[in-house]
Amino acid sequence: MNPIEIRIDNDSKKIYFKGEEYEIGTLLLSFVKEVSSADGSGKHPYIKHFGQSKTTLAKARKLYDENIVKCLGIGLEESRKTKELFRKNNEPVPRFYRWQHSKSYNHSLDKPVPMQYQAVKEAKDSYRLYETYIVTDLLELCYVEFIKMVQLGMNVRECQNCHSYFVPKREGDVKYCRRKPDGGNRTCQQIGARAEFQAKDTENPLRLQYLKIYNRYYGRYRSGSDDIKITPEHFAEWKEQAKEIRDKALAEDWTVEQLRTELKMALETIQSI
Repeated sequence: MNPIEIRIDNDSKKIYFKGEEYEIGTLLLSFVKEVSSADGSGKHPYIKHFGQSKTTLAKARKLYDENIVKCLGIGLEESRKTKELFRKNNEPVPRFYRWQHSKSYNHSLDKPVPMQYQAVKEAKDSYRLYETYIVTDLLELCYVEFIKMVQLGMNVRECQNCHSYFVPKREGDVKYCRRKPDGGNRTCQQIGARAEFQAKDTENPLRLQYLKIYNRYYGRYRSGSDDIKITPEHFAEWKEQAKEIRDKALAEDWTVEQLRTELKMALETIQSI
């Protein structure tokens, strides 16, 4: 195995691997979930450098998948219907402590990886201090990034669209990552938001009625037929009012007929002015 130097910047939460910059956690999480590299090579950066047999790769993935679930994952244990070991104190460091002291923990991981601090001059009067590690195999590389994620208190979720692991950029119920699955143009966030919006539309009769009338009036506006013509100005004004009417109908639990009548009256009033 060829040893390789990796650098970590705690302030920016970046890891530097073979001259490339990544957010800490990106490489490990994509390796565990078998996400290929984005450069078209089809190989993950870890695998391109260290190679490894299929057996070793499977072992490493299983091992760190378990570590991520036990120490960093939010909602991952519940989704897999496995025993939730740590119901209290969801922070990564206490969770790692409990996991490390459990009977199931693999202590073969706990081997020292050489580290030193390296000061780098990046610009005039600008310096940065990096942690530098020399790793000799795949498991050491996984271990360094995993422990750094624990130290930095990173939490991990599973994307509900592509099912890859990701570190959310904000707190709260973040369901989707920012990857573009299958080489597409839309991120999982965009795909998920659209799917949830469509689900709401099909579940609520008021939303369905609003969309039906909106599409009807939009069609008239686009066709420009003289007998049912709706001018761009009238449609734009009605569109804004229609949103307010829809929201009021949902809040006050109107009937479908009430909503239909109000939307129609709004357009007739605009056209009569």
